[in-house]
Amino acid sequence: MEVQIVSFNTTQVLLGLLIIAGIVLAVFLIVAVYNLIKTLKHAETVLTDFEVVAKVASERTAQLDKFIDQTQKKLKSGQNLFNSVPVIVSAIAQIAKMVGQGQKKKSD
Repeated sequence: MEVQIVSFNTTQVLLGLLIIAGIVLAVFLIVAVYNLIKTLKHAETVLTDFEVVAKVASERTAQLDKFIDQTQKKLKSGQNLFNSVPVIVSAIAQIAKMVGQGQKKKSD
């Protein structure tokens, strides 16, 4: 049985190491891109949900601004304290109604 001596020169070893490093880098990049795609899909759903929440908040803010303006006008028109009491009670009832609608939509 003869033993054969296998010899490699430095160029062959470095080329082999570069090929192995290239394969490892390619696998790493594939995994990184896959994770990036998953993250972007999740970010898209979060942004969509945020858009819905922002729209609802904007609508509520507009309703509240309109309501505050109407209440201010009513209070200014009736400068007497006794004339202002029904306006204040009405305002409290309207705010309670708005909060109740928000709770009902939240549970749906």
